[in-house]
Amino acid sequence: MDTLLSVLAAVIPVVAICVFVYLKDSVRPEKPKHLLITFLLGAAFAYPAQLLESYFGSFGYQNGTEWLPYTLFMFLAVGLVNEALKYIPVLLYPFQKSFFDEPLDGIVYCVFAAMGFALVKLLIFAPDLDWSAMWGKATLSVPAHGAFAMLTGYYLGRARGKASAARNRYILTGLFWAVIAHGLYEWMLFNPYSEILKVASVVVLLACWVIALRLTAKHAAGPEPTPLASGSR
Repeated sequence: MDTLLSVLAAVIPVVAICVFVYLKDSVRPEKPKHLLITFLLGAAFAYPAQLLESYFGSFGYQNGTEWLPYTLFMFLAVGLVNEALKYIPVLLYPFQKSFFDEPLDGIVYCVFAAMGFALVKLLIFAPDLDWSAMWGKATLSVPAHGAFAMLTGYYLGRARGKASAARNRYILTGLFWAVIAHGLYEWMLFNPYSEILKVASVVVLLACWVIALRLTAKHAAGPEPTPLASGSR
């Protein structure tokens, strides 16, 4: 029963966020097969991300009290590694296809990749957590991955159809803000300096969601699809 509850703890928020984002894309919804492939690609990058994070964690910086090593670990070994490896599947697959034809698609595909990524990362921890701890972890980590993915997705949606220099600038800007948001959230949540900052990390997460939802609404009410949609969806 504990195993089933732990799996449900991981699956329920993932499914809820996927459904939420899918319903936002009501004008030109993406085909389920494209979303599923993106989800699975995101899942495939989760274990490499965990290996990298564990490798950097083996140096003990995440448990130290020295400000600079701890900060670099949270922003680079956690924020950059996770956000980059969630981003790569979207850049490799849907972003290159003709069915990626409107700004909102950036958010939709980034979130689906992030949810596959988040699900596998949760299941990696499942053997070491009881069901109540799993529910607690899922309640925070899955929405966090979703919010940060919306940030990258917003800028990725703006990048589609732009000239090379502008496109790369938008792609990197999305990654930059996602890394900053993720790093700040993790820094505060696990910081060894103040319990108040740990509680305040939830405020940071809520703020990220407010921003992400506003960006999603902006794209949802945005311009017509780009002329790049030359193939069938």
